[in-house]
Amino acid sequence: MKKASLLIVAIVALVLSTSIAHAQFNPYSEQTALLSVGVGVSGWGVPLFARLDYPVADNFTVGGGLSYQSFSRAALSGYSLIGIQARGNYHFNELFEIPTDEWDVYGGASLGYFIYNSPDNDIFSSLGGFSLGIQVGGRYFINEKIGLNAEFGGGSVVSAGTVGVTFKL
Repeated sequence: MKKASLLIVAIVALVLSTSIAHAQFNPYSEQTALLSVGVGVSGWGVPLFARLDYPVADNFTVGGGLSYQSFSRAALSGYSLIGIQARGNYHFNELFEIPTDEWDVYGGASLGYFIYNSPDNDIFSSLGGFSLGIQVGGRYFINEKIGLNAEFGGGSVVSAGTVGVTFKL
């Protein structure tokens, strides 16, 4: 019990100290890449993802993403999906006067290619193809280097949504 209380106090102190340390950090106007990693929600297993966003103009970023997931169902086992995406986002902070030192709210479109792998070499093993989707998301920066990310969208195998951590590179 004593260790748990000490751990809770340490976590609260860390969160308070990092949230007080915000300088006017604007994640999409500095020429700094943002790397997001995390997990998603899908009917075909739990996807893992990594995404990179790089600013190209005020309020605009371009980047890419990779995702991987495997799944098993009843007679199906050892199936996996690998996704590669190109992404573009508009960041709404300036338009809606959202404080950029803590928040990053964005929306955009993606074009992806997905590869479906099957150990049984069945009819599905040759499936794959392109996808076109839209996404909307947001980040909350707990300090100048690390943020929490949530995104929702469509047009991909991780279309229900993702959550993760963003790192300023």
